[in-house]
Amino acid sequence: MHLGGPHLIRLSDDRWWACGRLTVLGKPKMVLAQLDIDKGKISSTVTLPSGGDTSYPDLVWHKEQLWISYYSTHEGKNNMYLAQVHWS
Repeated sequence: MHLGGPHLIRLSDDRWWACGRLTVLGKPKMVLAQLDIDKGKISSTVTLPSGGDTSYPDLVWHKEQLWISYYSTHEGKNNMYLAQVHWS
């Protein structure tokens, strides 16, 4: 799996997460993926609203939530987006 322009974060539970551009069915999408450092594997878990020119996310862990900022052109022009991931 090739993850373009990735940003990685390690949470307090020792899990690693990466966010970046992944080609899905021939089209670029912004995805959040879990990394298994010991096995050298990456698993895509969430596809964020995105497309076209999309990349360079930033990840922040705050108050038990993962915040993701990124840009994308899927709505016709270049816009910035903020996603909030809830853990249960």
